[in-house]
Amino acid sequence: MKKMIVTFGGVGLVPGAPGTYGSLAAAVLYYLLWRWLGSWVILPVGVLILLACVSTVKLWPWMVEEFSRPDPRQCVVDELAGQWVALLCIQLLLPDLNPISLVAAGFFLFRGFDVAKPYPVSLLERIPGGWGVLLDDIGAGICAGGAFWVLVLVYQLLCGR
Repeated sequence: MKKMIVTFGGVGLVPGAPGTYGSLAAAVLYYLLWRWLGSWVILPVGVLILLACVSTVKLWPWMVEEFSRPDPRQCVVDELAGQWVALLCIQLLLPDLNPISLVAAGFFLFRGFDVAKPYPVSLLERIPGGWGVLLDDIGAGICAGGAFWVLVLVYQLLCGR
């Protein structure tokens, strides 16, 4: 059961780029929830973020033992939390944005920040234990949401809206 949680039902076990696959799965789930719940998606996704955060920190010792690495690639539950944070930040700014556009922007921005790990995200991954594994993804999600807000502001200033 632990392996199913940390790999998000096995998504993290797919060869290639498990972090990207985990983020994509999180984005697709967000989109489906949004289509079903509309603006009410914020509450269940908030609960999912909390569950992903708790799972990452609590299951981190097991992950290290199971996969013999301090931040195993197969464990994508931290990517889920970060991806959902990015998507919520974007939706809070533009609640009427087309869901496909929001999810696409959130996915690409989050993956960019998660892979690049710019300052201060790079500092967060140095925090010991499961907290560091989790917080670098939460930080990347916040940066992605913030970057989207800046892009919207620049667009509005340039277009006079």
